Amino acid sequence: MSSNSSTTIDFTVQFQLASQYLSLSLGLFLFITGIVGSFVNIVVFLTLGNYKHNACSLYMLIGSLLDFFFVFIGMSTRILTLGFKVDFTLSSQVWCKLRTVILNTISLSSFTIICLQSLDIFFCTSRSIVMRRKSSVKWARLLLVACGLVWIVHEISTMIFQDLVKAGSTYSCINTNTIYASYRSYFVVPILTVTIPILMISILAFHIYRHLHVLTQGEQRSFSILTKQLTKMALFQIGSVLLFQAPYGISSIYSLATTYVAKTTYRQAQEKLISNFFGIYVYGIYASPFYCYCLASKRFRDQVLCVINKMRYNKQRNQVLPMIQDNIRPAGRPQTTTV
Repeated sequence: MSSNSSTTIDFTVQFQLASQYLSLSLGLFLFITGIVGSFVNIVVFLTLGNYKHNACSLYMLIGSLLDFFFVFIGMSTRILTLGFKVDFTLSSQVWCKLRTVILNTISLSSFTIICLQSLDIFFCTSRSIVMRRKSSVKWARLLLVACGLVWIVHEISTMIFQDLVKAGSTYSCINTNTIYASYRSYFVVPILTVTIPILMISILAFHIYRHLHVLTQGEQRSFSILTKQLTKMALFQIGSVLLFQAPYGISSIYSLATTYVAKTTYRQAQEKLISNFFGIYVYGIYASPFYCYCLASKRFRDQVLCVINKMRYNKQRNQVLPMIQDNIRPAGRPQTTTV
């Protein structure tokens, strides 16, 4: 009996070490690729300026901004917590509340923007002129503001109920209201962040694909180069969301379904390892858009290189010009020496 118990403890320790290694390796990879990719996206979209007259470009720009902050705040603190056992939410009540509110708001806003972006592409690829006219930058701005306000108001309850609680000698950053905790566990996570986005973007992607195949060559040629480019980029991003969010959703639903099931220590350690893996894996949604865009569009790759070269040229020019200006004196003015 004692032999079985010690074996279970050994396996549990191994699972904990595996979870720690996974958090560091996969977490750091997604953190670096996500920060770099999101930053390049932001610079490219701002430099090109298409967001001023194209709704889908605006959605992609705002989405990239949200991705940057989500990866920076969420993944950095997750790496510290799971990899180095440093959890600032257990030492600061303000950060306990604020981190949860920020990440929840960004996550819900991000999924809403992906759905709006897919809907906009659906309008743009329609054969109907009336449907195409529904793609509007003006409406996109209004919808983005409304989206932000709705989810900020939605998270006020989290700010109230999320708190730092002491149980014995340990602290926990948890939701202190059981009803609201159930609402988040059984509705927000499985429905708002998994089921609705996956169903909506899947249906829209199917119809966008049909639009592209139903259109005649003459009708396809009537699309602008930008519309064709953004359509490919949006479809690749939809594929990325499905790839990362679906497994996470299945894992979350399984955890909810087995909440009250009696489990051995060995099984708990296994499930915690799997849960930690998918908790980090889902960050791929926020880390991958730039790479999806590059895979989808050669034109976007060229634009990225063009923007980078332009920035390098401007930097070199700014370094050379001051040197030239220092060596040029106005004509007819003698050089003076200060003693």
